[in-house]
Amino acid sequence: MSSGLVFEEFLALSTGRLLPRLAFGTGTQWFRTKDGSSSRESAQVKLSGALHAALDAGFRHIDEAEMYGTEELTGEALEAWMTKHPHVKREDLFITSKIWRGLPNVRKTVETTLRNLRTPYVDLYLVHAPFIKQNDIDADLRTAWKELEALKEEGLIKDIGVSNFHVVHLKELLSFCKHAPVVNQIECHPHLLQPDLMAFCQEQNIVVSSYAPLASFGQRHEPTLALVQEIAAKHNLTPGQVLLQWNLAQGTAVITTSSKLDHIKESAGVLSGATITQEDVDAITKTAGEHRHRIFWQESFAALNL
Repeated sequence: MSSGLVFEEFLALSTGRLLPRLAFGTGTQWFRTKDGSSSRESAQVKLSGALHAALDAGFRHIDEAEMYGTEELTGEALEAWMTKHPHVKREDLFITSKIWRGLPNVRKTVETTLRNLRTPYVDLYLVHAPFIKQNDIDADLRTAWKELEALKEEGLIKDIGVSNFHVVHLKELLSFCKHAPVVNQIECHPHLLQPDLMAFCQEQNIVVSSYAPLASFGQRHEPTLALVQEIAAKHNLTPGQVLLQWNLAQGTAVITTSSKLDHIKESAGVLSGATITQEDVDAITKTAGEHRHRIFWQESFAALNL
Protein backbone atom coordinates (compact mmCIF):
# COMPACT_ATOMS: atom_id res chain seq x y z
CA MET A 1 0.00 0.00 0.00
CA SER A 2 1.39 3.41 -0.94
CA SER A 3 1.97 6.12 1.63
CA GLY A 4 -0.31 9.07 2.18
CA LEU A 5 0.09 12.21 0.13
CA VAL A 6 1.89 15.27 1.49
CA PHE A 7 0.25 18.66 1.02
CA GLU A 8 2.08 21.98 1.23
CA GLU A 9 0.46 24.74 3.26
CA PHE A 10 1.10 27.43 0.63
CA LEU A 11 1.26 27.73 -3.14
CA ALA A 12 3.66 30.19 -4.78
CA LEU A 13 2.06 32.76 -7.06
CA SER A 14 3.85 33.96 -10.19
CA THR A 15 4.55 37.26 -8.42
CA GLY A 16 6.42 35.46 -5.65
CA ARG A 17 3.76 35.91 -3.01
CA LEU A 18 2.40 32.89 -1.14
CA LEU A 19 -1.23 31.78 -1.30
CA PRO A 20 -2.58 29.84 1.71
CA ARG A 21 -4.04 26.67 0.20
CA LEU A 22 -7.08 26.50 2.46
CA ALA A 23 -9.57 29.33 2.33
CA PHE A 24 -12.78 29.88 4.26
CA GLY A 25 -15.61 31.05 2.03
CA THR A 26 -18.22 33.66 2.94
CA GLY A 27 -20.74 33.11 0.14
CA THR A 28 -24.43 33.78 -0.26
CA GLN A 29 -25.60 31.20 2.29
CA TRP A 30 -24.66 33.67 4.99
CA PHE A 31 -26.87 36.52 3.87
CA ARG A 32 -29.68 35.80 1.43
CA THR A 33 -32.63 33.57 2.15
CA LYS A 34 -34.40 31.71 -0.65
CA ASP A 35 -37.12 34.35 -0.93
CA GLY A 36 -34.53 37.11 -1.19
CA SER A 37 -35.12 38.52 2.28
CA SER A 38 -32.43 38.77 4.90
CA SER A 39 -31.89 39.51 8.54
CA ARG A 40 -28.67 41.43 8.96
CA GLU A 41 -28.52 40.74 12.69
CA SER A 42 -29.02 37.02 12.23
CA ALA A 43 -26.54 36.90 9.36
CA GLN A 44 -23.95 38.82 11.35
CA VAL A 45 -24.21 36.47 14.32
CA LYS A 46 -23.91 33.38 12.11
CA LEU A 47 -21.14 34.69 9.89
CA SER A 48 -19.17 36.15 12.79
CA GLY A 49 -19.39 32.87 14.65
CA ALA A 50 -18.28 30.85 11.65
CA LEU A 51 -15.46 33.23 10.73
CA HIS A 52 -14.19 33.37 14.29
CA ALA A 53 -14.29 29.58 14.50
CA ALA A 54 -12.41 29.31 11.21
CA LEU A 55 -9.73 31.76 12.34
CA ASP A 56 -9.46 30.00 15.71
CA ALA A 57 -9.00 26.70 13.85
CA GLY A 58 -6.13 28.13 11.83
CA PHE A 59 -7.67 29.47 8.63
CA ARG A 60 -5.86 32.60 7.47
CA HIS A 61 -7.28 32.91 3.95
CA ILE A 62 -10.77 34.43 3.65
CA ASP A 63 -12.63 34.29 0.32
CA GLU A 64 -15.14 37.07 -0.38
CA ALA A 65 -16.94 38.60 -3.37
CA GLU A 66 -18.99 41.65 -4.25
CA MET A 67 -21.69 39.23 -5.45
CA TYR A 68 -22.04 37.60 -2.03
CA GLY A 69 -23.27 40.74 -0.32
CA THR A 70 -21.28 39.90 2.80
CA GLU A 71 -18.16 42.06 2.56
CA GLU A 72 -19.36 44.49 5.23
CA LEU A 73 -20.34 41.67 7.59
CA THR A 74 -16.99 39.98 7.02
CA GLY A 75 -15.12 43.22 7.68
CA GLU A 76 -16.90 43.68 11.01
CA ALA A 77 -16.23 40.07 12.00
CA LEU A 78 -12.54 40.22 11.06
CA GLU A 79 -12.04 43.48 12.94
CA ALA A 80 -13.70 42.06 16.05
CA TRP A 81 -11.60 38.88 15.94
CA MET A 82 -8.33 40.75 15.41
CA THR A 83 -9.14 43.07 18.31
CA LYS A 84 -9.31 39.97 20.52
CA HIS A 85 -6.10 38.58 18.97
CA PRO A 86 -3.75 41.58 18.68
CA HIS A 87 -0.77 39.33 17.93
CA VAL A 88 -2.35 38.55 14.53
CA LYS A 89 -1.54 41.37 12.12
CA ARG A 90 -3.22 42.26 8.84
CA GLU A 91 -0.25 40.85 6.93
CA ASP A 92 -0.89 37.48 8.59
CA LEU A 93 -4.23 37.25 6.78
CA PHE A 94 -4.87 36.69 3.08
CA ILE A 95 -8.10 38.27 1.87
CA THR A 96 -9.55 37.51 -1.56
CA SER A 97 -12.53 39.25 -3.10
CA LYS A 98 -14.12 39.42 -6.55
CA ILE A 99 -15.79 42.00 -8.76
CA TRP A 100 -18.88 41.41 -10.90
CA ARG A 101 -21.73 43.91 -11.19
CA GLY A 102 -19.26 46.63 -10.31
CA LEU A 103 -17.16 46.06 -13.43
CA PRO A 104 -18.40 49.27 -15.12
CA ASN A 105 -16.76 51.23 -12.27
CA VAL A 106 -13.79 49.23 -11.04
CA ARG A 107 -12.14 51.84 -8.84
CA LYS A 108 -15.35 52.73 -7.01
CA THR A 109 -16.14 49.04 -6.45
CA VAL A 110 -12.67 48.30 -5.11
CA GLU A 111 -12.80 51.31 -2.79
CA THR A 112 -16.16 50.08 -1.49
CA THR A 113 -14.73 46.62 -0.94
CA LEU A 114 -11.80 48.02 1.03
CA ARG A 115 -14.10 50.18 3.13
CA ASN A 116 -16.47 47.29 3.81
CA LEU A 117 -13.68 44.86 4.65
CA ARG A 118 -11.96 47.51 6.80
CA THR A 119 -8.60 46.91 5.18
CA PRO A 120 -6.16 49.17 3.29
CA TYR A 121 -5.67 46.50 0.63
CA VAL A 122 -6.86 43.10 -0.56
CA ASP A 123 -4.34 40.35 -1.22
CA LEU A 124 -6.12 39.00 -4.29
CA TYR A 125 -8.88 40.50 -6.41
CA LEU A 126 -10.62 38.47 -9.11
CA VAL A 127 -12.93 39.11 -12.03
CA HIS A 128 -15.79 36.85 -10.94
CA ALA A 129 -16.63 35.44 -14.39
CA PRO A 130 -15.92 36.08 -18.08
CA PHE A 131 -19.60 36.16 -19.03
CA ILE A 132 -19.88 39.93 -18.84
CA LYS A 133 -22.04 40.83 -21.84
CA GLN A 134 -24.21 37.73 -21.39
CA ASN A 135 -25.23 39.13 -18.01
CA ASP A 136 -26.01 42.61 -19.34
CA ILE A 137 -23.08 44.24 -17.59
CA ASP A 138 -22.02 47.40 -19.41
CA ALA A 139 -18.28 46.73 -19.30
CA ASP A 140 -15.56 44.94 -21.20
CA LEU A 141 -12.72 42.81 -19.91
CA ARG A 142 -9.91 44.81 -21.50
CA THR A 143 -10.95 48.10 -19.90
CA ALA A 144 -11.74 46.53 -16.53
CA TRP A 145 -8.43 44.67 -16.44
CA LYS A 146 -6.48 47.83 -17.21
CA GLU A 147 -8.16 49.50 -14.23
CA LEU A 148 -7.34 46.53 -12.00
CA GLU A 149 -3.72 46.71 -13.14
CA ALA A 150 -3.60 50.38 -12.14
CA LEU A 151 -5.02 49.58 -8.70
CA LYS A 152 -2.46 46.82 -8.31
CA GLU A 153 0.33 49.23 -9.13
CA GLU A 154 -1.07 51.64 -6.53
CA GLY A 155 -0.97 48.90 -3.89
CA LEU A 156 -4.70 48.72 -3.19
CA ILE A 157 -4.65 45.21 -4.67
CA LYS A 158 -1.61 42.98 -4.16
CA ASP A 159 -2.42 40.50 -6.93
CA ILE A 160 -5.11 40.16 -9.59
CA GLY A 161 -6.74 37.08 -11.05
CA VAL A 162 -9.89 35.60 -12.48
CA SER A 163 -12.65 33.14 -11.68
CA ASN A 164 -14.65 30.78 -13.90
CA PHE A 165 -12.38 31.44 -16.89
CA HIS A 166 -11.84 28.61 -19.38
CA VAL A 167 -8.95 28.34 -21.82
CA VAL A 168 -10.60 30.53 -24.45
CA HIS A 169 -11.14 33.31 -21.92
CA LEU A 170 -7.62 33.07 -20.54
CA LYS A 171 -6.11 33.24 -24.01
CA GLU A 172 -8.04 36.42 -24.71
CA LEU A 173 -6.89 38.01 -21.46
CA LEU A 174 -3.27 36.96 -21.91
CA SER A 175 -3.25 38.51 -25.38
CA PHE A 176 -3.49 42.04 -24.00
CA CYS A 177 -2.75 42.11 -20.26
CA LYS A 178 0.26 43.81 -18.69
CA HIS A 179 -0.07 41.88 -15.45
CA ALA A 180 -1.15 38.27 -16.01
CA PRO A 181 -3.71 36.68 -13.69
CA VAL A 182 -2.03 34.80 -10.86
CA VAL A 183 -5.09 32.70 -9.95
CA ASN A 184 -8.07 31.16 -11.72
CA GLN A 185 -10.75 30.18 -9.22
CA ILE A 186 -12.94 27.46 -10.73
CA GLU A 187 -15.56 24.91 -9.80
CA CYS A 188 -13.62 21.72 -9.15
CA HIS A 189 -14.71 18.43 -7.63
CA PRO A 190 -14.61 14.74 -8.63
CA HIS A 191 -17.60 15.22 -10.94
CA LEU A 192 -15.98 18.14 -12.74
CA LEU A 193 -12.28 17.67 -13.32
CA GLN A 194 -11.20 19.83 -16.26
CA PRO A 195 -7.77 18.51 -17.37
CA ASP A 196 -7.36 20.78 -20.40
CA LEU A 197 -8.03 23.88 -18.32
CA MET A 198 -5.81 22.68 -15.47
CA ALA A 199 -2.96 21.94 -17.88
CA PHE A 200 -3.24 25.35 -19.55
CA CYS A 201 -3.17 27.12 -16.19
CA GLN A 202 -0.07 25.18 -15.22
CA GLU A 203 1.63 26.09 -18.50
CA GLN A 204 0.87 29.76 -17.88
CA ASN A 205 1.92 29.65 -14.22
CA ILE A 206 -1.62 30.41 -13.07
CA VAL A 207 -2.56 28.81 -9.76
CA VAL A 208 -5.92 27.05 -9.76
CA SER A 209 -8.17 27.56 -6.76
CA SER A 210 -11.12 25.18 -6.32
CA TYR A 211 -14.58 26.10 -5.13
CA ALA A 212 -17.48 23.67 -4.45
CA PRO A 213 -15.03 20.91 -3.43
CA LEU A 214 -17.74 19.02 -1.52
CA ALA A 215 -20.21 18.95 -4.41
CA SER A 216 -20.22 15.15 -4.47
CA PHE A 217 -22.48 15.18 -1.41
CA GLY A 218 -25.15 16.98 -3.41
CA GLN A 219 -24.83 14.81 -6.51
CA ARG A 220 -25.98 11.67 -4.70
CA HIS A 221 -23.97 9.49 -7.08
CA GLU A 222 -24.04 6.39 -4.91
CA PRO A 223 -20.90 4.68 -6.29
CA THR A 224 -18.86 7.81 -5.58
CA LEU A 225 -20.34 8.34 -2.12
CA ALA A 226 -19.78 4.70 -1.19
CA LEU A 227 -16.16 4.87 -2.32
CA VAL A 228 -15.54 8.09 -0.41
CA GLN A 229 -17.04 6.53 2.72
CA GLU A 230 -14.81 3.48 2.29
CA ILE A 231 -11.66 5.58 1.87
CA ALA A 232 -12.60 7.76 4.84
CA ALA A 233 -13.00 4.72 7.08
CA LYS A 234 -9.69 3.28 5.88
CA HIS A 235 -7.74 6.39 6.87
CA ASN A 236 -9.83 7.45 9.89
CA LEU A 237 -10.92 10.59 8.06
CA THR A 238 -14.35 12.08 7.46
CA PRO A 239 -15.86 11.95 3.95
CA GLY A 240 -15.53 15.72 3.78
CA GLN A 241 -11.82 15.52 4.54
CA VAL A 242 -11.39 12.92 1.80
CA LEU A 243 -13.04 15.18 -0.78
CA LEU A 244 -10.98 18.18 0.29
CA GLN A 245 -7.82 16.11 0.02
CA TRP A 246 -8.87 14.89 -3.43
CA ASN A 247 -8.93 18.55 -4.47
CA LEU A 248 -5.57 19.26 -2.85
CA ALA A 249 -4.17 16.30 -4.76
CA GLN A 250 -5.00 18.12 -8.00
CA GLY A 251 -2.46 20.77 -6.99
CA THR A 252 -5.05 23.44 -6.27
CA ALA A 253 -5.89 25.78 -3.44
CA VAL A 254 -9.28 24.91 -1.93
CA ILE A 255 -12.16 27.05 -0.71
CA THR A 256 -14.55 25.48 1.75
CA THR A 257 -17.09 26.72 4.24
CA SER A 258 -19.43 25.57 6.97
CA SER A 259 -21.48 26.96 9.82
CA LYS A 260 -20.75 23.88 11.95
CA LEU A 261 -17.81 24.02 14.34
CA ASP A 262 -16.85 20.37 13.95
CA HIS A 263 -16.81 20.64 10.16
CA ILE A 264 -14.69 23.80 10.33
CA LYS A 265 -12.15 22.04 12.54
CA GLU A 266 -12.13 18.99 10.25
CA SER A 267 -11.48 21.16 7.22
CA ALA A 268 -8.68 23.05 8.93
CA GLY A 269 -6.92 19.76 9.66
CA VAL A 270 -6.73 18.30 6.15
CA LEU A 271 -3.18 19.50 5.48
CA SER A 272 -1.76 17.49 8.36
CA GLY A 273 -2.36 14.13 9.98
CA ALA A 274 -3.78 11.23 8.00
CA THR A 275 -4.01 11.66 4.24
CA ILE A 276 -5.35 9.68 1.32
CA THR A 277 -3.10 7.95 -1.22
CA GLN A 278 -2.67 8.51 -4.94
CA GLU A 279 -4.53 5.25 -5.51
CA ASP A 280 -7.48 6.68 -3.57
CA VAL A 281 -7.38 9.83 -5.69
CA ASP A 282 -7.34 7.84 -8.91
CA ALA A 283 -10.21 5.62 -7.77
CA ILE A 284 -12.40 8.60 -6.89
CA THR A 285 -11.60 10.31 -10.18
CA LYS A 286 -12.51 7.22 -12.19
CA THR A 287 -15.74 6.49 -10.33
CA ALA A 288 -17.02 10.07 -10.20
CA GLY A 289 -16.10 10.57 -13.84
CA GLU A 290 -19.05 8.35 -14.74
CA HIS A 291 -21.34 11.17 -13.58
CA ARG A 292 -19.92 14.47 -14.86
CA HIS A 293 -21.85 17.49 -13.68
CA ARG A 294 -21.35 21.24 -13.46
CA ILE A 295 -23.30 23.12 -10.78
CA PHE A 296 -22.52 26.79 -11.42
CA TRP A 297 -22.74 28.89 -14.60
CA GLN A 298 -24.28 25.93 -16.43
CA GLU A 299 -25.96 27.87 -19.24
CA SER A 300 -22.93 30.06 -19.89
CA PHE A 301 -20.58 27.11 -20.23
CA ALA A 302 -23.13 25.08 -22.19
CA ALA A 303 -23.17 27.84 -24.80
CA LEU A 304 -19.46 27.15 -25.25
CA ASN A 305 -19.97 23.37 -25.26
CA LEU A 306 -17.99 23.14 -22.03
